[in-house]
Amino acid sequence: MTLSSFLVVGPILLVPPLTLGLTYNILGMTQGEKVDLGVLFSGFNRFGDAVVLYIVQSIFTFLWSLLLVVPGIIKAISYSMSTFILAEHPEMSGLEALKESQRITNGRKADLFVLYLSFIPWILLGSVTCGLAMIYVGPYMQATIANFYHEIKNQPMA
Repeated sequence: MTLSSFLVVGPILLVPPLTLGLTYNILGMTQGEKVDLGVLFSGFNRFGDAVVLYIVQSIFTFLWSLLLVVPGIIKAISYSMSTFILAEHPEMSGLEALKESQRITNGRKADLFVLYLSFIPWILLGSVTCGLAMIYVGPYMQATIANFYHEIKNQPMA
């Protein structure tokens, strides 16, 4: 395998399960559990579901973005809870988590969009500090999004 092919295939094979493992930690942290770095690699136990979710979510968002930027943003927001759902529901496949994400964000996309916009000053602070502030900002953003997920996951549609 050449370096260029690893740079293309590597992220597709490593990012989804590591993201799922990180999501396990974030969900636990927002519910008062201690962070366990070993859990970071537990996403590899659901390797297939994580990769399918990542690929399908990327393709669908790309296709919606071909229409215009706004539909792509709307769909990206509606898919954004899918990793949390996949982490909390081991019985679900990646596609089922994607559909459930669309369901729970229905009527709440504007709130989620405003939440994402509120992170812009924090991201700018991270840029100004050459990434140093991201040590705090990254976990803060992830915990905030996880708390939003906890808030909407069991509520009836708006």
